[in-house]
Amino acid sequence: MLDRSSYPRVTSILHEGFKDGDIEGWAIKEAFKRYKKLVDAGATHDEAFSEARGASKEIMQDAGRRGTAVHHLIEGRAKEHLVLQEGDLASVEPMYESFLLWTKDRDFKPLANEVPVWSDKHGYKGTLDCIGIVDGMVTLLDWKTSNSIRLDYRLQLAAYWYAYKESRPDPHPIRMIRIVRFGGRSDKETQVKDLVEYEELIIDGDEEIAVDFNAFLAAKRLHDWKLKRK
Repeated sequence: MLDRSSYPRVTSILHEGFKDGDIEGWAIKEAFKRYKKLVDAGATHDEAFSEARGASKEIMQDAGRRGTAVHHLIEGRAKEHLVLQEGDLASVEPMYESFLLWTKDRDFKPLANEVPVWSDKHGYKGTLDCIGIVDGMVTLLDWKTSNSIRLDYRLQLAAYWYAYKESRPDPHPIRMIRIVRFGGRSDKETQVKDLVEYEELIIDGDEEIAVDFNAFLAAKRLHDWKLKRK
């Protein structure tokens, strides 16, 4: 049996090229705002810097934990089984309500969640969020809880598309890719999602997906090149 343990994950490959720039940039801005607020409140620069230094990492961890909780709710886990901290539900529940609204609007029926996929041809692996029927069509789905649909998501889903077709041939082949972002605008101070809405990006057509996949392969080559020189 082929050993795929050394294959890099799709998200790790893209991190080399994009460095989660949108997330990190946002987290750094939030940390700076915390620093400024402390200084304005009378703290010394050293005190404020010490307090705010770990803020960006903390903010990213909080966002990741909340995003994981929303994914688990979508997969049908009970709320009491979620790993949450105080205040998380104020953000998680509106995003889950956003998902429920989307399912009604799109006549959604899940077929499989958290599906491991891989490409022996190109040497990578990953786990896609969902295969489901949306408006009567078998669709590769990805759930997002970020503040926007980022450019690198297209590459991530194109990689999953090709890996799914290679590793898991299906009698009902997937017809399109749909990225769905749950939750609306965030309160600037608390980052709590305050609007129950959703945003979608639909990628349909082999040619369009092929363009995104070629860009992913370029990111994969960059990832491999960096790995060999460490």
